[in-house]
Amino acid sequence: TNDGTVTTGIGTFTEGVAIPDSKYLRLGTGEDFIAYFDGTSTYLSGVAGNVNIQAKHTENSIILVPDGAVSIYHDDTKKFETTSGGAEISNGTSAAQLNIRGGEGQAATVQFISDDGDDNNDNWRLRSSTNNDFYLQNYSSGSWENTIVATGDAEVSLYHNHAVKLATTNDGTVTTGIATVTQGANLDG
Repeated sequence: TNDGTVTTGIGTFTEGVAIPDSKYLRLGTGEDFIAYFDGTSTYLSGVAGNVNIQAKHTENSIILVPDGAVSIYHDDTKKFETTSGGAEISNGTSAAQLNIRGGEGQAATVQFISDDGDDNNDNWRLRSSTNNDFYLQNYSSGSWENTIVATGDAEVSLYHNHAVKLATTNDGTVTTGIATVTQGANLDG
């Protein structure tokens, strides 16, 4: 034909297929799927319906929904999905789990940034350190400060402005500063 070769049946290529930059591989009657390389980036584009990537036939690995979710699967069970509000981790009918693993000798951290992170007090983090401590920290003063520190098999400390105000001990609690009771106290000792 004027715009290429039309083959009816199966075509076999012994040396591969070479498609120049910015030219398309089009699949489907209405060019439903397009693949191309523009010289810088590779594009896979579904014109109609979802784009399903399968590690083996009939086992979903990634599903891309137009104007919707991106879903990632492990052994054909959905584990991660983007949503209009962010993302969701699931595990079919089993308990879901998110692992944040630091490298050898390194901490693991989950950071929460609100309001586009344009102010110091928009930043909080949960941090598991290599010294058996777990931290809830804030960045209000321009550096990370402890709000709560929990030590495995030991104390939990609550902080105010980077100073311990309440800490658990093997005998109970220790309060630093003034303890104000507004409804009365029952002291048993």
